[in-house]
Amino acid sequence: MRRVYWLGVLAAVVLLAGGATLAVLGYAKTAGPDGAVRGYFAALASGDAPRALAYGGRPDGPTGYLTSTVLREQLRIAAVRDVQVSVNSQHGTRASVQAKYTLAFAGTDVPVSTAVSVHDEGGRWRLDHVAVRVEIHPGAASQRQSMLGNRVPHGPILLFPGALPIRVDTPYLELDPSTDRLDLDSLSAIDVQLNVTEAARTAFAHAVVEQVRQCVQVAMSPGCPLPDERYVPGSIHGTPAGGVRATNTVLDARSAIGKLLFSGRMTINGSYRRLNFHNVEVAGHGPLYLDIHAMAYAVAPLQLHWTSS
Repeated sequence: MRRVYWLGVLAAVVLLAGGATLAVLGYAKTAGPDGAVRGYFAALASGDAPRALAYGGRPDGPTGYLTSTVLREQLRIAAVRDVQVSVNSQHGTRASVQAKYTLAFAGTDVPVSTAVSVHDEGGRWRLDHVAVRVEIHPGAASQRQSMLGNRVPHGPILLFPGALPIRVDTPYLELDPSTDRLDLDSLSAIDVQLNVTEAARTAFAHAVVEQVRQCVQVAMSPGCPLPDERYVPGSIHGTPAGGVRATNTVLDARSAIGKLLFSGRMTINGSYRRLNFHNVEVAGHGPLYLDIHAMAYAVAPLQLHWTSS
C-alpha cells in the first residue's frame, strides 16, 4: 500500500510540473509587447469580446457594439486568420508592435498590416486601444444596409478591428472588402462601398435578353431600344443573334434604395423601317446593332426599365 501511495504522489508531482510548464509556455506566448498583441488577436479570432477587451484600454465612445455577438458577425463576414506579430521598437515602458493578418472575405483574402501601440502597466503589457472609434456613412443603397437588424447607427461608435458588421438585404450587392473594414489605426470615418455581385450581372443580362426578345418577336413598344433615332419605333421584327455583349452593371451612387444601371450591346437579325435623309420611311432587312441602357432596383426578380443612357 505504501508503494502505491508514493507512486500516486509521484504521478501528482509529474502532473503538477507538467501543468506548470504548460502555464509558463502559455504565459510566454502572451508575455511582452508582442505577446500581448498576439493574445489580443487570438481573442478576436475566436469571437471572445470580453477577453479581447481585457488586453487594453478603449477610446471614448459608445461601447454597445463591443460584444461577442457583434464580433462574431464581423467574423462571419471575414474571419481573422494567419496572425503574425513582431516588435518594431521598444523604449522603456512603451513599444510599437507590427501586426499582420488576413481578413478572409467570401471569395477574397485581404491582407492587413497595422502598427499597434502598447505600454507596460504594472509589469503587464497592454494595448493602448483595443477598439476603434469610427463613424459609418452608408452611402449608396443605404436603405439596403443594416447592423444586427437595425439601421446603421449615426454618430461615432466603438468597434473591434475587422469587417464592418453590415448586412445587405439583397444578393445583388455586397460589401467591398478593400474598404469596408477596420484596423486599429483606421480613420475616424468610413464610407461604406457596395459592389455589384456576379449574380446581379447575370440576372440583368438574362432580363435584358428576354425583354429585347419580347420587343422584336412579340410587340416592340415605343420604349424599346432602337439602333438610333432614325429607326421607326415598333418597326423592328426579328431574332436576337446571341446574348448581350460589352455589359456593364453599376450601382447608382445617388440612389438610397439601390438602383442598378446597365449598359450593353445586342445584335438583331430581322426587318425594320427607318427614315432616309429625306425623312421618308424605307424598309430594310439585315443585322441591327442595339446599344442597350436600362435600370432596375437591386431586388429579385429584376423589374427592367429602358433608359436613354
